[in-house]
Amino acid sequence: MIRSLLKRRSWSLLAAAVSVWLLAVVFIATGVPIASLSLKPLYQDRSPLPTYSHPKVVHDPLSLQQWFDLQLPRSASQVLQNIRAEDSAKGCVIASPSRKDPDYFYHWVRDAALVMLVPVRYYIDRVVLANEKYSNDDQDDVFARLSTLELESIIWDHLRFSRKLQLTPNRSNGLGEPKFNVDGSAYEGHWGRPQNDGPALRAITATLFTYAYLRLHNHSASALDRVRSELYNPSLPATTLIKSDLEYVAHHWNDDNEKASYDLWEETPAQMHFYNLVVQACALRVGAAVAEMLADPGAAAYYRAVAKEIKGAVVAKPGFWDESRGYFVASVGVKERGQTRKVSGMDVAVLLAMVQITGALEGLRRVALGAEADALGGGGGAQDPVRAFEEWTGVDPCGERGASTVYLISRRMRELYPVNSIEKLPALPGRIVEHSKGARKSSERRLGPGIGRYPEDEYDGVRSGFGNAWVLATAGVAEHLYMCAVRWEADGRAPEGINKLAKFIFGEREFNIEPDVIPGMDEPEKSDDAEDKGRPKVLSGGFGWRNAWKREMVVRIGDTFMRRVQFHAPEDGGLSEQIDRMTGFMRGARELTWSHVSVITAVWRRESAVGRTDEWDE
Repeated sequence: MIRSLLKRRSWSLLAAAVSVWLLAVVFIATGVPIASLSLKPLYQDRSPLPTYSHPKVVHDPLSLQQWFDLQLPRSASQVLQNIRAEDSAKGCVIASPSRKDPDYFYHWVRDAALVMLVPVRYYIDRVVLANEKYSNDDQDDVFARLSTLELESIIWDHLRFSRKLQLTPNRSNGLGEPKFNVDGSAYEGHWGRPQNDGPALRAITATLFTYAYLRLHNHSASALDRVRSELYNPSLPATTLIKSDLEYVAHHWNDDNEKASYDLWEETPAQMHFYNLVVQACALRVGAAVAEMLADPGAAAYYRAVAKEIKGAVVAKPGFWDESRGYFVASVGVKERGQTRKVSGMDVAVLLAMVQITGALEGLRRVALGAEADALGGGGGAQDPVRAFEEWTGVDPCGERGASTVYLISRRMRELYPVNSIEKLPALPGRIVEHSKGARKSSERRLGPGIGRYPEDEYDGVRSGFGNAWVLATAGVAEHLYMCAVRWEADGRAPEGINKLAKFIFGEREFNIEPDVIPGMDEPEKSDDAEDKGRPKVLSGGFGWRNAWKREMVVRIGDTFMRRVQFHAPEDGGLSEQIDRMTGFMRGARELTWSHVSVITAVWRRESAVGRTDEWDE
């Protein structure tokens, strides 16, 4: 072969063949999977990490933040493009620009409701910061460049389009129709129908905007008239968007048999789905507050009563919590016409329900005032989204059961996808971590496992085959950890499931979330106050030294999952639906709107955790 190549003077081919042979030898000898090969320089910034005051909280790695700074504007731009897609009606939100292999050029009710929480969040920023002269000088952020009026117009367009869909005859014969053509006409093809989480999510998003809109316009007569004419009018049969969705949820949450709802992934009909029940209960609770605000007390009482019934279904035994397996299962009472291969019951949809709803409740907390806040649950809904979630659903996202679910899903997913064999990256070249006892090199950067939907998944992004990790699922696990980091700091302890997750990702020798001695950190200064003589000083906000360590460590665990997304994201920031299990490249529907939104909301949640004390100042 070599003689033939030389004879044809094919030196380049010979060099390529030799290179491939050498690479194969290296991979076989080291056991490093081919998926780990990356031709792009991961990081180029070689500036030293800053030195932090006591305790020595190190924002590691800084380059993850650099990626956030680049990716968020890129993702926001794509979200806006998919909200304003060409060839679609005003107010439509496409799932993806992909029209073939797969065709996702449709409006999904569920996806659109989750996506529109992003412009609503920006709108809330304008409302809350109105007295601080909100600045839109960030030229990298397309939403920040929009005027408040432009943002408001985008949201109203979507709400009107949504009302049109409610009135469009469809094969579900109701509001449980999952997707529509981009011109607003009904999709007539075969699909999993009905899907009753969509109306609940849409009601939550519209309600959140209602609070913000009325607050921005000082509850003026004209603003109230507009809300009553388009969003919530007490009349029955319902004639407005929010009222129609709430009535549908209240009367159809427990439909069974042939009317049983499909799950989040549109594959499995069942008597009950964790995701559906959780979003329905919370939709009725926030809807009840709006009903009360808009002089519909009878409906408010009815919605709260139904929400209480749903809560009872969520916590019923036997039910979603599987004591023997140690995690929440996704569905109960699966129907024969569904996909029975989901024998484990394990599903990231459980965690997505927690982060999505608490994220929306965080928006309500920021925008609701006075009596409005009280109507959201005696201060619970207006003050602490995680505790409000627990009050309304009976499930503590950050409790022992929630933490165990996160841990077991992460452990199972690492076993499923070959790309997860890449568990760490080299330390950033030239970077050091400063400590008062001297400088040491930064540790290797850990990669959390890519997370798929559920272990038995066979959808490869185009057709039935082998399941892959999903961007939105991986970012969703990160967001769950960011969400709980502050809660566990305040509680002064982390659940056992998170201790297991920490050791699972970092290794027991390298990581202990409740160590006797914290490596690389001095003992805290002792207090000089007479009452606290000899005790460690506390950090700003009243949290102790060791608690801050726990918060930092939990955020770092979350960072390993976001670093996984970063590792597989292309240079241009485009995010598809999936991460190929073998190659690590993006796979499935390109520029999936939900993928971009999941990264945005995860980073927002991280910023919420990081900003709790000065020690996290960037």
